[in-house]
Amino acid sequence: MATKVNLQLPDDKPFKEQDFNIVIVDENATYRNQLASRLRMMGFYIEFATGGFHLMHILEKEGKNFHLVIVHNNMSDMSAYEMTGLIRTFKSKAELPILFLSRSVSPEDLKELVTFGINDFYQKTNEQHKIAEKVQKFFAARKTAIAS
Repeated sequence: MATKVNLQLPDDKPFKEQDFNIVIVDENATYRNQLASRLRMMGFYIEFATGGFHLMHILEKEGKNFHLVIVHNNMSDMSAYEMTGLIRTFKSKAELPILFLSRSVSPEDLKELVTFGINDFYQKTNEQHKIAEKVQKFFAARKTAIAS
């Protein structure tokens, strides 16, 4: 069951990039660090998870309110299906969007991942500016939701 989320910030503070908390789940430290660097330069707050179990710990135990999960499908400890399913037991697609990255995914697998609860997909390449554009769209949507 998804919990209700309060989209308002204290004292009607404007929602800015540094208020948008992102967790990147990827075992490839080089790729993860490069993507995080790009997103930090845009002003976003970034944390890392090295796998599915680490992600669950961060989301459930640390008490930080994340606004986006960027997950790569090749985790050694948990599949993207499992991670998405577990996240959806306590956060809805609107509360915590999931951007799924994969070097290759079949149309059938992508359809199943959407059914499991991912919000968007991007083919993982070295063109991280495209991922940054998608992140910017998630940020704009959250900002609009807060303003309304």
